[in-house]
Amino acid sequence: MARVDSDLRDFFEKLLDEAEVPAMYDGQPVTRKDLKKEADNRDETMNNTTPVALTSPGMKDIKRMELWTKWRPLLPFARRKDFFFLDDPGPEMARRVLAERVVRLARRKEVP
Repeated sequence: MARVDSDLRDFFEKLLDEAEVPAMYDGQPVTRKDLKKEADNRDETMNNTTPVALTSPGMKDIKRMELWTKWRPLLPFARRKDFFFLDDPGPEMARRVLAERVVRLARRKEVP
């Protein structure tokens, strides 16, 4: 099937190239442009490059800890449907958030 498609495409391209009548659009001549340009080393470049890993969207750790520690006790049990009110972030995340806060406060004190 692919061979038939390529043969048919080649036939029509050859027919258009050999045609003496210029391509027309709304009565005006149209210049043909080769829009499909391929680089010589495209396949090699595509095989050797690795995509950049994007960080997944989501909530920052500090925000999740604030929701868990400050706001969860204030919500009635019936309204605690979101995962950040149901799952305890754990002590490891609490340590990371505390370390980030310490660094941030130290930076703020250094600024004159």
